[in-house]
Amino acid sequence: MIFPRIKGPIIKPKKQISFFKSFLGTRILALSLLVISLCSFDIKFKLEQTDPNLSFKKSFIWAFTKYIEWPTSYSTGDFVIGVLGDNPLVGTLEGLERQYGDVDGQKLVVQKYSSVSKIEKCHILYIPQDKSSSLSSVINKLRGKSTLIITEGEGLARQGAIINFVVRQSKIKFEINKKTAESYSLQVSSVLSDLGILIE
Repeated sequence: MIFPRIKGPIIKPKKQISFFKSFLGTRILALSLLVISLCSFDIKFKLEQTDPNLSFKKSFIWAFTKYIEWPTSYSTGDFVIGVLGDNPLVGTLEGLERQYGDVDGQKLVVQKYSSVSKIEKCHILYIPQDKSSSLSSVINKLRGKSTLIITEGEGLARQGAIINFVVRQSKIKFEINKKTAESYSLQVSSVLSDLGILIE
């Protein structure tokens, strides 16, 4: 029986060694890149785990811009969302800037305030849980202004916050105090009222 000759280049020993070195080097490079990628993912995952509800908060804060009406004096200039202190939510909200760019024609700007004294005119002010003790100072600072004050902590919707994130049955919800909203000349949509937990 005659076997057909296989056409193609014959790899000589030296070329085989060179080939395997090249192949091995490629595999090592690929594994190195994979390790770097996994490390980067792990760092990102750990950052997100500092507050696993960041995406939820971002989505609802965006919804608040659509279902709350500010006075006409707030309809010009930038639409400012402020965050008190250094918090991962700042970076998350900056995603809204890149994704949407504006709120009903007003340029969307995310502003971090290092202290209560630095707070300026803004449409929304988010007070993270570790800054909850500053709520009364914030209320004094924003007296006479139409700023939507958002907090996260038990009982804060009865202490001056308009919207307050809470956890109920392992799920994050938001409380809303319409009476306080009205005192800031803010009109809350019935759609938003139906979604939230009303606080009297």
